[in-house]
Amino acid sequence: MSRDILIVDTLCSSRILACGEVSAGHHAVRSCATEEEAWAALDAACPDLLVLGAGDGQPGADFLRRLRARPGTRRLPVLAIAAEEDRAARLRLLHAGADEVLTRPYDPALLLGRIRTLLRGADELADLAQGGAGGLAPDMPGLAEPEEGFGARATIRVVTGRAGRMPEAIEPLSRRHALSLDRETLSSGRAGAPAPDLVILDAAGGAPDLAAAIRLAGDGRALHSAALFRQIAEIRSHGPARHAAILALVPPQATNLAVMALDLGAQNVVTPDIGAEELAWRAEGLIRRKRDQDRCREELRVGLKAALHDPMTGLYNRRYALPALDRQAQAPGPPGQLAVMMIDVDDFKAINDRFGHAAGDSVIVAIAQRLEGLVPPEGMVARLGGEEFLAVLPVAGRDAAVDAAERMRRHVAERPVTVDGPGGGCAIRLAAAVSIGLALGTGGEAGSDILARADRALMAAKRAGKNRVIGPASIDGADLATLRPSTGGIHGLAPPGPVLRFGKAV
Repeated sequence: MSRDILIVDTLCSSRILACGEVSAGHHAVRSCATEEEAWAALDAACPDLLVLGAGDGQPGADFLRRLRARPGTRRLPVLAIAAEEDRAARLRLLHAGADEVLTRPYDPALLLGRIRTLLRGADELADLAQGGAGGLAPDMPGLAEPEEGFGARATIRVVTGRAGRMPEAIEPLSRRHALSLDRETLSSGRAGAPAPDLVILDAAGGAPDLAAAIRLAGDGRALHSAALFRQIAEIRSHGPARHAAILALVPPQATNLAVMALDLGAQNVVTPDIGAEELAWRAEGLIRRKRDQDRCREELRVGLKAALHDPMTGLYNRRYALPALDRQAQAPGPPGQLAVMMIDVDDFKAINDRFGHAAGDSVIVAIAQRLEGLVPPEGMVARLGGEEFLAVLPVAGRDAAVDAAERMRRHVAERPVTVDGPGGGCAIRLAAAVSIGLALGTGGEAGSDILARADRALMAAKRAGKNRVIGPASIDGADLATLRPSTGGIHGLAPPGPVLRFGKAV
């Protein structure tokens, strides 16, 4: 897939070289020879990724700091290319805001691998932030704020060979984080243990080159290449650990190994000679980005729940309930095995008018809890709006459906609801009641058809005096019958204390 890549490099030869290398990855490339051109290009259209040539006389840390200070480019993936191997200069670029730093000369395959990894990470975060809609929104909560410094204590797991040891460059991380060592494979950990924030896979063992690393892997002091690839794949498919950031330690000049690790899902690949300070900075950056994604996932989960649930009662809402009913109604099965109940609180307006909406809300919540407690896990109860509820549950025929509906009616009518009096006065016990319209599914029909029958039955229950169950006289629902007539009125339990009743005078 072609992506928009902006290359900023004041050196003509390196800019032309980078343009050719990035174009080989089938990306759309724009190039700028000066900082002024770069800012104009960024204002015209923000790219998917920026490649920055950094060195003497070239844009560097100051350019990156300015870039990160702008809301529209704060999260723009940036890959910096340093002119020479200089650990201090590389750290300055990382501290200023570069996501990755390569040093000339580099393998073009590694450049493209780094670009793919950075784009993948940005896309994942953007998709999570917008609920899968794609496209980075600079004003999205959790994305618009400046990046935090070093955060809370994280869980880091290091995986090495069967005889491997904790790499020296990693040990300083134990001063800030919970660090543990696994050999050969990432262990599942003890029950209830937190999933790792970062997994470090050691395929180098401190070796100075690929040949030495192969020998160390043979002795069990590092992961061999196949084990490295398998670990990445297993982590990405493992439930609790699949969201962990992955950092792979690979030997120098092992370009193919590094590129394959990145493409399989590692977020970063480094050589053991980078030093403890840079390794710590890269590890902290991976942990920070992983927590950004965790926060977005939680916001998405909460948002999805809010979209499908009634905020006051916690029951499913109409948006969820009606499609769910339709799915259950159209499932094949014998007639009379699905009970659909329309439930309406009797004389609810009188409660609101006399005691206020807070008291009315308390009644709605109490009734919702009682209905939910009587519906089995395979069933569903939802608040459709106002004082109207829907219950759907599997039953073993008409008589079982009638019994279930009557249990719900009694469970509400026989237990008064305690609410605060008007203006926060003394608590009052209100007798509430519900009318229930019952319909039975005939198997393979539209949910709206069953719902319409249940609604007609509910209206009949209201006309017949309320506080009663009315449903089909037969399985096919041709006629309505009063299945459980009330004894008249809406009755609550008297003791202890007075109970206020609404509806028919008693």
